Amino acid sequence: MAMQTGPNMGVHYNWDLGSYFKDDMDYNLKLIDAINQLGVISLSETAQPGSPSEGDRYILPAAGLTGSDWPGNEDTVAVFIGGVWEFHTPKAGWQAFDLGTGLPSWRNGDVWVSASTSGTIVDLALTGATPMDISLGRNFRTNGATGDVTLSFTNIPTGVRTEVAYTWVENAVGGHNLILPVGCLWPGGVVATPTSTSNARDEYLFIFDDAGVITANVVGQGYA
Repeated sequence: MAMQTGPNMGVHYNWDLGSYFKDDMDYNLKLIDAINQLGVISLSETAQPGSPSEGDRYILPAAGLTGSDWPGNEDTVAVFIGGVWEFHTPKAGWQAFDLGTGLPSWRNGDVWVSASTSGTIVDLALTGATPMDISLGRNFRTNGATGDVTLSFTNIPTGVRTEVAYTWVENAVGGHNLILPVGCLWPGGVVATPTSTSNARDEYLFIFDDAGVITANVVGQGYA
């Protein structure tokens, strides 16, 4: 009977015992070793490491990969085993633990989403176009803006309610503009005007519903 591939992890089964048994069994065992208890070094690394250790695992981003083996394998789980890189396509519901951030992550549709934990803050660039990558967490901060900042969202989870907190902090000079993300619904239809004075501090909360609607809320402004 022809060998078949499992629909979840992709293990091979139902083959005739013969010359391919060892190859397929080795494949299954390496796959289980790679995916089971999935602790990864990073979910955001784009540069293929030059001297990986046996068993190193990464969840590769969807773009920007460099190196001799990683490009062309975007959005996969990469594992270094037997001296070579192998790549596995994740499925919805897979879970992983990011050893770099200490955060658990799960595959929600076609994106990885990291769980936020109390006190875990992702610091953003202090000037320019600044995406809040929701796969990295739920709490973001511009900690002392040095220029105008334009916020946006990337890797928005689909089909679930998600809350994202954002803190805007001016530097001691002040006078910088915060351009809030487009496409949000604000109370009364009025977009908030961020504070731009020296050392200003504002707090915002963005809520994504399961249909992709984003509501934006001012928690407080001009804290002193």
